[in-house]
Amino acid sequence: MTIKTLPAASSPWAAALCLVWLIGGLDPAAAQTNVTPPTAPSTTNQPAWAPVADDEFFKWLLELGADKNKVTQLRGMAESRRYWEWFKDRPLAVRQPESLLNGKDLAAFYPWLEREGTFADRDGVFTLTNGLLRISGQRTGYLATRKSYSNYRLVAEFKWGEATWGRRKERTRNSGLCIHGVGEDKVWMRSIEIQIAEGQTGDVVVLDGAKLTVDGQTKVRSFDTFKRPGAEQVVDKIGFRGKEDLEKPHGEWNTIEVIALGATLRVKVNDVPVLAGESAYPSAGRIYLQSNNAEIFFRRLDVYPLAGE
Repeated sequence: MTIKTLPAASSPWAAALCLVWLIGGLDPAAAQTNVTPPTAPSTTNQPAWAPVADDEFFKWLLELGADKNKVTQLRGMAESRRYWEWFKDRPLAVRQPESLLNGKDLAAFYPWLEREGTFADRDGVFTLTNGLLRISGQRTGYLATRKSYSNYRLVAEFKWGEATWGRRKERTRNSGLCIHGVGEDKVWMRSIEIQIAEGQTGDVVVLDGAKLTVDGQTKVRSFDTFKRPGAEQVVDKIGFRGKEDLEKPHGEWNTIEVIALGATLRVKVNDVPVLAGESAYPSAGRIYLQSNNAEIFFRRLDVYPLAGE
């Protein structure tokens, strides 16, 4: 490798590259000497955290021979920093979230259950007690927001309960956090699902005609899935955990973070980046929580608006 292949020392890219090198993310033997370095992107008149700004740079690192997992980690760190730099300068009204779980009622939502329809919940599948939302899982359906959302950061905190039901009583617990829901109420409304399931939490699923592109691959068939890094073969048995699971042990609280800006999508599970997607369709819609044969609790569902640029 010759020094002319690197960005100028005054560029922030040089520092980032050194970091990749120091953590063992770059293989000198695999490095290419004929790769032209990218030009540092302009930040004029654009959000400081804009995820598309560094696409060329991170592609260049991979062409040099950097380890893909290390580059993904570096990208997540950079995006978090840029998001915070943008976010801290926003007016206080923008920085305050809309807490969909307000601790008092479920007025932000409506229930839909298979074979019962909208606003029918005779079995008490969705209840709020001491500020916690309990989804019993006894019936198939979801709790959906009355409003549609776009351009936001969503933070959800969940943990599993004990009860399981029906055909999945002895199988892996399953639920889901779905965004950009549009169209008719059914199993399942057109949307993009961040999977919440034992051994699969952090996978991203397209439903009923939704589509998403990740690393140049577009998926559009219903239930097509983008697996999270380190995903393993799942044994469909209650309590299953993979060696590389991002989910915490049963009974502990977990955090899912979603940043949806325009048609871009970023997802983290317990602060670990799991997906960077583009060309999301739909790119706006309802947020809904699935009821799918397993008891689950939510204590936080906060929406931070990212509009106004």
